[in-house]
Amino acid sequence: MFICKADSMGIWKWCKQGNASNGMDGLQLSLGSDGTIYQMGYLDGNASFDTFSLTSSGNGEHFIHTLNDSGNSLSARLIAINSLAKMTLDISNNIYISGSFYQAISLDLFLLSSTGYDDVFIGKYDLTLDTKELEKSNSRNQLFIHANPNEGKCNISVPNEFLHERILVLSIYNSLGKLIQQKNLEMSDGKVKLSLEAEAKGLYNAVLSNGTKSYSGKIVFE
Repeated sequence: MFICKADSMGIWKWCKQGNASNGMDGLQLSLGSDGTIYQMGYLDGNASFDTFSLTSSGNGEHFIHTLNDSGNSLSARLIAINSLAKMTLDISNNIYISGSFYQAISLDLFLLSSTGYDDVFIGKYDLTLDTKELEKSNSRNQLFIHANPNEGKCNISVPNEFLHERILVLSIYNSLGKLIQQKNLEMSDGKVKLSLEAEAKGLYNAVLSNGTKSYSGKIVFE
């Protein structure tokens, strides 16, 4: 698949290519109210989007891939639908997905069964609240942040299995699960010194990822 941006004069600004081990299709694009690009597609096998990796199960699945205005990947999530589906966004960037299915589909806690042949479904999905990948990690996958509370400057103790990673991605989410900051971090002597843009006072979720596994912790801005 590919995704490209051109300006109003038709001059290409950037273009990105994607592939999966058993095939990939880019099906639909939507533009969020904050300028985030939402791409829905279909993949079978293993695929990567910058630092994010996805692996489908069975006969393939849909995915939702978000990018910023410069074409950098912000997130990538599998949606357990292997039949026809389309999406649209509301003003708050909630995602509404509708499509058809046969026999049964499972969307997290929602199990739907068809009444015979193909049935239709519609669902609302908040991509920023999709923390299922993080929840697969148990309490041992806790991220330790030093200087809490802080004003945006702190140290992170890097988990042992990340000690030989060159670049890690830190994501900061507010209490509603919305991504508010994301940074590529370079490690030094097993620690990361971090300087964040100060947010409003409060408790935030911090997620450190190497693209395949994540550690999470809490950070308090004062």
